[in-house]
Amino acid sequence: SGLAARCLSSTSALCGAGNTRRRSPTVFGRPVLQPRSAGLRRVFIVADKQDAASAKINPRADVLKKEINDIVTNNKVVVFGKSWCNFSSEAIVMLQSLGVTDLKVVEADHRRDEDQFMSVLKEMTSQKTVPQIFIGGELVKGEKNDGYDDLVELHKQGELKSKLEKLQALDKELDLPSSAFDFELFVVGGGSGGCAAALEAARNEELRIAVADFVKPSPGGTSWGIGGTCSNVGCIPKKLMHIASTMAENAHDLKSFGFTTKSGDTVELKHDWDTLCKGIHSYIKGQLNQGMLDGFEANNVNYFNAYATLKDRHTIELDDGKGGKETKTAKYIMLAAGGRPSNGNYPGADGLCISSDDLFWLEKPPGKTLVVG
Repeated sequence: SGLAARCLSSTSALCGAGNTRRRSPTVFGRPVLQPRSAGLRRVFIVADKQDAASAKINPRADVLKKEINDIVTNNKVVVFGKSWCNFSSEAIVMLQSLGVTDLKVVEADHRRDEDQFMSVLKEMTSQKTVPQIFIGGELVKGEKNDGYDDLVELHKQGELKSKLEKLQALDKELDLPSSAFDFELFVVGGGSGGCAAALEAARNEELRIAVADFVKPSPGGTSWGIGGTCSNVGCIPKKLMHIASTMAENAHDLKSFGFTTKSGDTVELKHDWDTLCKGIHSYIKGQLNQGMLDGFEANNVNYFNAYATLKDRHTIELDDGKGGKETKTAKYIMLAAGGRPSNGNYPGADGLCISSDDLFWLEKPPGKTLVVG
């Protein structure tokens, strides 16, 4: 009966019956980034036995060596790492905090030839862990022969910044006073991540924060307000529709729980699709879109409903879509536009259009936030 089924379902949900799956430590075969509380863990490239086997079956070794040499030669600072490695992330943050402008990051786990690539890199550097860092074409290699620890030691000794200055790899404008820019932080993209970042930064009342968000209509003419895909045409409307469907499902079981009409008949419901859609639209526009704009105003976050284009490390061009253009400068610019492959006719949504080719060039997966400056 419906009552028995509902009781079984409720008991399973509460007690975990039938739910024997455990959270896997990997996603798509890749280790999950552990929380900081778990401590930093050293990431080894590949076992020696695997190296010997890979060398025999890796006909592209020479090609990969040339690629690695070209990367090191053509960039002042290079970090070879993996996207889920805490040490790689810490090294990148350290270099960014110093204002490195010419920084090339190669995340091997985004390559199809990851194992072969890392095997060749290890052979070239004799380092078994990531990150592996090159500055001015030279491998950062100290007593520990460990990229991250050796970089930290170089920084502690005060040699890292001077080394970068000699290479002219630092952003000279980063030392300019904040008054030289229109904003301390300019966030490009008004999705969940961009809005949260702007409001978090605005907790410091001395900072001038701005957000740019613009939605190009889809081929069908669909457009929406601030909040990104999730709030407007993704998770939120989907979940509201799911709630509506569960209400209809619950109605089937009312009689099993003793609910009937006053005359004792089975309760029968009628659903109006237009009413549901109007209610969802009203909630999104009135509560989510307007609520976010009210939050910006209350926290002195400047909002620009304009399409933003990154002109250089500190300059944003804003196009309101009506012929009006203006430029704004910021000490730091955050690209918080997840984007979506344009496939020729559908632009990215949250403030910045990023095509699949752009994402490949940036060597970052969709949804990854990039910080410039």
